[in-house]
Amino acid sequence: MSWGSKIAAMFRYLGFLGRPDEDGRGEDGRLRPPVLIRPDAAVGSDWAPTHRHRKGGLYRVLGQGVLEADRSAVVLYDDAQGTIWVRDAVEFEDGRFVPLEGG
Repeated sequence: MSWGSKIAAMFRYLGFLGRPDEDGRGEDGRLRPPVLIRPDAAVGSDWAPTHRHRKGGLYRVLGQGVLEADRSAVVLYDDAQGTIWVRDAVEFEDGRFVPLEGG
């Protein structure tokens, strides 16, 4: 089982939705990973951003973790639609994301 499959299974176990669209394949025919969505992603939740991406998107940091494959640090964060993202901590802290005041 790949580490991506293990993460998806963990999120399913914790109550997050994790289903690929239709048959799970993109337009190119390759298998796509599931989209991880917070269960509280419904309209009206108390979601508040903590960071802005250099391209303008707003995100909230959920926490930090360790990638099992190589023990590197990662940041878990989400967007207002409830999609959960994982990014290498070095990339997250290299200026791509700017902390918001009060965030």
